[in-house]
Amino acid sequence: MVLLGQRVLLRGVNNTPEALEALFRTMLRHRVKPYYLHQLDPAPGTARFRVEEADGLRLVEGLRGRLSGLAQPVYVRETPDGGGKVPVRVAG
Repeated sequence: MVLLGQRVLLRGVNNTPEALEALFRTMLRHRVKPYYLHQLDPAPGTARFRVEEADGLRLVEGLRGRLSGLAQPVYVRETPDGGGKVPVRVAG
């Protein structure tokens, strides 16, 4: 059985390369594949935890070379109105 894990990127909780690396390594040790890293949805009372997408992209990119490919999650955001998850990309 394969377990896939999803986590939300939160300022002050897991928004450093060291915190994410430790989290994803721990997940793998427990046989959970880091599958999605979610951008925090805008909701009342959550603004203090929001990480800008550009900062999140830098964090995820910074994990390359620190973690195996198996430990690399897809950085996603939810689309409005329940349209599903889409990868966060560099604006341009």
